[in-house]
Parts: sequence; C-alpha cells; structure tokens
Amino acid sequence: MIVTYIQWKDASHSLSEWEIEKIEPSLLSEVGFLLRETDDAVTLGIEAPDGSDTSTRLWLCIPKVNIMDRRDMELEKAFPVRRKRR
Repeated sequence: MIVTYIQWKDASHSLSEWEIEKIEPSLLSEVGFLLRETDDAVTLGIEAPDGSDTSTRLWLCIPKVNIMDRRDMELEKAFPVRRKRR
C-alpha cells in the first residue's frame, strides 16, 4: 500500500465579501492512500477499511495538471511497525 502526499492548486470560493484584487487559487495539501492513477489524475483514499488499497468511504481525485508537489512512500517505510521490548 502506497501513502501519498500531494500539494495542489485548487479553485477558491467564499460566501463572504472579499476584495476582488486579493482573490487567488488556494494551495491545498492532502495525505492519503494511493487508490488509482491515470494519465490525467491521482485518486487518494482518505481511509482504508481493513487495510484495503482498493476500497474507501472517502476519496479525492486530483487532476495532475494542478499538482505542485507529490511524494509517495510504502506504508511500511512511512510508519514502521515497532515491536515492544520484553
């Protein structure tokens, strides 16, 4: 299972009044399980029920054209299992 960090630019919106001159796209970051990747997008699962790398209740599909930074790591390397000392 691959854990992925992605930083990307996304649309901004607000329900309050903003000064038009200050509105810029948002820079967002997300960490999740890599579920799928195509030529156009990366799909992250925010949770993995029962350790599944193909099923999730919450997912996020990010267009590759918006990605500013990406880092992938095997789950076991990112979070090694530590055995208790006896």
